[in-house]
Amino acid sequence: KSTELALSDTLHDVFGALADNQRAILSNQSTVREIVGVVVQDNFNLKEENRKLRDRMLELERTIAEYQRREELRKERDFVNTLVQASPTFFFAVNPDGEIRMMNDAMLKSLGYQLSEVIGQSYINLLVPDNEHGMVSAEFENLAKSMRPSMMETQVISKEGRILKVEWHSRAIVRADGSLDYIFGVGIDITERLKTQEDLRLFKTIIEASEEAISISDRSGQLIYVNPAHEKLFGQPMMEAVAHNRDYYPEESLEIIKR
Repeated sequence: KSTELALSDTLHDVFGALADNQRAILSNQSTVREIVGVVVQDNFNLKEENRKLRDRMLELERTIAEYQRREELRKERDFVNTLVQASPTFFFAVNPDGEIRMMNDAMLKSLGYQLSEVIGQSYINLLVPDNEHGMVSAEFENLAKSMRPSMMETQVISKEGRILKVEWHSRAIVRADGSLDYIFGVGIDITERLKTQEDLRLFKTIIEASEEAISISDRSGQLIYVNPAHEKLFGQPMMEAVAHNRDYYPEESLEIIKR
């Protein structure tokens, strides 16, 4: 009996150990499964974080590209604006309703206005003489319809009432959808040029009406003009006088000219 009891105890211990090992194995398997699950989840989370990181990087790249584009546009706009403001030529822009949208320093100075005094004002009512309202209004309408550049001469009134004659080169600027955004004009003040031309016409009239013989030569001595009294005195028309030049005058006249 003592032998059987000892064997029974031994078997019980063996089976107990086997059971403990089995439970340990099962516990280890469960642990492994948990570890694998954690690894899988971590791997999934890592992929998700990588995707989010890529998305953030792409968004950052787009933001940087947009900033660079805007910065280039700003620099280009500032450069053009500097040229416009520094130019002695007149620049202006009006909205489709005819209100002044922009005017450069040269035009403001010539007209005696501050920018705040003209922005939002009707170009025609503020700056165009009454007798040219219809002509300028029709020109604006034609620019808006044809979308083609145009050139015309009009008058503008300064703040003090002085009239300037301006040669305008204008065109319509459209939006992306084709609708009119504004009309842009570049003007050259020809007031002094026209005055000079008028003075020259008056001077020529006086010379041609004079009973005194008058001739004009360039610096080299080449005869370039004689008036009617000169033609009558020497008996040759101006073209012949210019063609003959110094051979046209008698020797005694040349001596006088040399003095």
